Amino acid sequence: MAYPLMPEKRRFSRYVLPFMASNMYVLAEGEDALVIDPQPSEEACAALQRTAAGRILVLLTHEHFDHTSGVNFFRRHIPSVRVLAHAETAHHIETARNNRPLALLKMGTEENRAEIMEAYRSYPMESISVDAHLADGQELLWHGHVIDVAEVPGHSPGSLLFSFDDGMVFTGDYLIPRTAVILRYPGGSEEAYERVTLPKLKAIPNGRLILPGHGAPYRFDCRAMDWNQRR
Repeated sequence: MAYPLMPEKRRFSRYVLPFMASNMYVLAEGEDALVIDPQPSEEACAALQRTAAGRILVLLTHEHFDHTSGVNFFRRHIPSVRVLAHAETAHHIETARNNRPLALLKMGTEENRAEIMEAYRSYPMESISVDAHLADGQELLWHGHVIDVAEVPGHSPGSLLFSFDDGMVFTGDYLIPRTAVILRYPGGSEEAYERVTLPKLKAIPNGRLILPGHGAPYRFDCRAMDWNQRR
């Protein structure tokens, strides 16, 4: 279902992927829409169709399944979908076997096992193509909005931050509320996180609205962060 953002940012809608609880953010502007970290959502698709959105610009914060699973879903439902991501993300998701929802299998319990397996089988294992690559320092213009791109390796090689109109920052799997940053996944790097990414995260101005890949949006306060939390 769609979750509201803070009142002044209400034009964005937030959708949460079942079980994995990852966020998809959607902003419609006339016949166009901006989608960050797409997931298969009939509700979001119906909302876009009601606005007559026929063109979608998709931005991927990184290559993990729960943040890319809706790319081909939207390509099957919307006439024009253009996908932008880091080159490392593009390389990773073009291989179908990398796009399996393996994390779901770790969430199974005796009570929900059947439901988990049904969800797992609902995701087709298929290649995902990217239309163009994004790099550090790049600036995107979309419907009068400015989106600044920053490379932030550590959680994954293809991780990006998107700063939107100098007021909001889409952080992917960084700065998740009350959650240590995960650096142990394949492709993760504590060295790259310390050297490249941590300074960029600490440089986010206080008061910016953080829109994380999991959890609810919140106002950034550098002093309130526990920068030593990682796993």
